Amino acid sequence: MTLGGAPARYASQTAFVPWGDVEAVVLWQQETSAPTPMRYVGLRRRAGAPALPGPNSALTREQTGRLAGHVDHEVFLASRHINLWTLDRERLAQALRTFAPSVAVEENGRPG
Repeated sequence: MTLGGAPARYASQTAFVPWGDVEAVVLWQQETSAPTPMRYVGLRRRAGAPALPGPNSALTREQTGRLAGHVDHEVFLASRHINLWTLDRERLAQALRTFAPSVAVEENGRPG
């Protein structure tokens, strides 16, 4: 699975994650002062998976806890903001059925 980077730093923040490292795709939201929450797609990865580059990679556990306490720190680090694109949940489900049938989809940042 490929997680893209922020537009200004796309190449340096893009991460390839092998399906074998992915336990779940996590869909979550961060509440802000804006009228609508910020939506994210992230990955719950196997223990010991290598650190990923990305816009969140330098955040500490304390920072991610303040920003979205309901989301596991490691998931937060392996997340991308859904901004200027639309997540097609059916295509995501189809890709998971095809390439990684054991990978679950989780909502709100915590396992169901």
